Amino acid sequence: MVIELTALAENLIVGLLMGSFYALMAVGLSLMFSVMRIVNFAHGEFYALGGYILYYLTTLFGLNNFLALPLVMAGMFAIGLTVERLLLRPLLVEALGGEYAIITTFGISLFIVNFAIAFFGPEYKTPPSFVPIFRISLGTLYVSGDRVLVSLIAAGILLATCLIIYKTRIGLAMRATAQNRDGAMLCGIEVFKTNMTATGLAAMLAGAAGALLSPIMLLFPEAGSIPATKSYVVIALGGMGSLPGAIIGSIVLGVVESLGTVLLSAAYRDAYSFLVLITVLLLRPQGIFGVKVREV
Repeated sequence: MVIELTALAENLIVGLLMGSFYALMAVGLSLMFSVMRIVNFAHGEFYALGGYILYYLTTLFGLNNFLALPLVMAGMFAIGLTVERLLLRPLLVEALGGEYAIITTFGISLFIVNFAIAFFGPEYKTPPSFVPIFRISLGTLYVSGDRVLVSLIAAGILLATCLIIYKTRIGLAMRATAQNRDGAMLCGIEVFKTNMTATGLAAMLAGAAGALLSPIMLLFPEAGSIPATKSYVVIALGGMGSLPGAIIGSIVLGVVESLGTVLLSAAYRDAYSFLVLITVLLLRPQGIFGVKVREV
C-alpha cells in the first residue's frame, strides 16, 4: 500500500508539472483564437521549431540553455509576426472567412514539417538538459529535478504572459478586440497590430514549450502533433477563448493523464484526455469557463 500511495503521489506531482507545459501551448492557442477567431493548425509545428532552435543554439553555438531560451522566444515571436503579416492578414482584409484560415494554417503546418525533414533531418534529436540529471527527494518521493526546474520556468512565462494580457495597454487592446472587433476599431484600437501581437505571443509560447520539453521528450519533425492535439482538447475543455479555462483545463488534463497511468493503464495515457473532454462536453458543452450561447 505504501508503494502504491508513493507512486500515486509521484504521478500527481508529475501531472501538475505536465499541466504547466500543456498550459503554455493552450494559452497561446486560446489567445489567438479569441483575438483573431482563427484555429491555428500550425501550433504544434511552432512547438517543434522552438525545440530545434534551442537544439542548434546549444549544440552548434555552444550557448547555455538559460541563454538560448530567451533567444528561442524572441525568434518564435518574430516568426509569429511574419506569419500574421504575410499569410493571415490578407485573409482578414479580404474577409475570406474561417475556412481559408484553416487551409492556410494547415498549409503552414505541412511546410514546416517538410522543411524540418529536409534541413534538420528525420532522426530524433535531444538538446542538453537545463540542469545536470538529478532527483529531488521529498521523503519517499523522487521527482526529476530537470522537470521541476523547467516546469517552474514554464509557470514564470505563463505568469508574465498573464501580466501582459491583464496589466498592459496592448493586453487591454487584445481583450477588447476579442470581445468586439468592430467596437475596438471604433474606439481607435489598431486591430491589425493587435492581431500581430497575439500571433507573435502564441508562437512564442508554443516555441517556449518546445524548448523546455525537448530536453525531456524526443525532438523530431512531427514532435508537435501530440502537444497540439492536447492543446485543442484543453481549450475545448476550459472554454473556447478563455485563458483561465486554458490554464485550469491544462492542470486537470495533466493530473488525469498522470493518475490514469497508475490507477488504470499507461497504455491508454493519451485516451484519458479525450474521455475527460467527452465527459465535460456532455455535462457542460461550452466548457468549464465558456459562455453558453443563447438560442435566438
